[in-house]
Amino acid sequence: MTDFRPADATVVETIRKRRPTLAPADLALLALPGLFFAGWIVGIVSSFAMTTALAAAMLPALCVLGYVLFCRPPTDATETR
Repeated sequence: MTDFRPADATVVETIRKRRPTLAPADLALLALPGLFFAGWIVGIVSSFAMTTALAAAMLPALCVLGYVLFCRPPTDATETR
């Protein structure tokens, strides 16, 4: 009878190494449309003009984008900080 445990263990380790992780740059990409969506909702339900609400949402979106691009830029997966 053949024992397949070592091969199975290496397959599991390979899958763990290849599993995608959520990087800070990915979170920023999720935050940007979220901020604009929140500004759009504020423009709809409040007395603020839509342009004012979207302009107010643009400021934190620019801060998030600037932080990700200039303070903590994306790096190669093999590099460490």
